[in-house]
Amino acid sequence: MVATDAFTVLAERSAAAFGLPDVRMVIVPHPVNTLGAAEVAALAKRAVAALVPKLVAAP
Repeated sequence: MVATDAFTVLAERSAAAFGLPDVRMVIVPHPVNTLGAAEVAALAKRAVAALVPKLVAAP
């Protein structure tokens, strides 16, 4: 799961409510909506780079 730091608690609680209390997360800086296209692309690239190892790691 990817969430912004302003919504970390909400993301954790939502994951737990859906039966995924140990979901692997990447937290990115908030806000995102003020970023330009190049900044969003760079942020997405960093988020994917951080998320992929978490997704392929053994639980």
